Amino acid sequence: VDTGLWLPAAKERRITYVGRARADKGIAELLEAFLGLDAPGWTLSLVMSVQSEEEAAFARTIEARAEGRVDVELFRSLTIDAVRAELARSAIAALPSIVREGFPRAVVEAMSCGCAVIAGGGGGTPEAAGSAAVLLDEVDAAGVRAALARLVADSVLSATLGAGARAHATSQLDLGVVARRYDDLIADVAGRGA
Repeated sequence: VDTGLWLPAAKERRITYVGRARADKGIAELLEAFLGLDAPGWTLSLVMSVQSEEEAAFARTIEARAEGRVDVELFRSLTIDAVRAELARSAIAALPSIVREGFPRAVVEAMSCGCAVIAGGGGGTPEAAGSAAVLLDEVDAAGVRAALARLVADSVLSATLGAGARAHATSQLDLGVVARRYDDLIADVAGRGA
């Protein structure tokens, strides 16, 4: 991730999901959690990437469940610039994947945009997030709601997590940082072989 290009903007009372429109991404659980949350003035933004008819059908079920809610915004297949702009203005990114992600790009993008991140704790997510995110052992509506409630109620905690996420992304995951580490590793290995 090139963290230098996407500095966080002023944060709004927004909770944003970014990812594929699939049941195993925890979108339904996130929506149910938000609908049961006492969070006046907050908006849930669901940015769903739709790449197949199955994903389009799933997106329609989510849209139907959110119908009539002015505090839920739904987007389909935004450009990467629009996705980053959405994350940059959001105080919280909720990425509660039920599956064990490899190295979740959405988590890294959200962190680089200074979001306080809530994510499923499986797979490579703990490695990507470090200690800069709220990781869920199990993804269900009750667990997601509890994590959201904690961050919504405590703006200082949310801002602190967002700043920590940004710092982690820039110091550990930025493309230039990773490339330098890789170059140093190659130089070290080559030096031992001489």
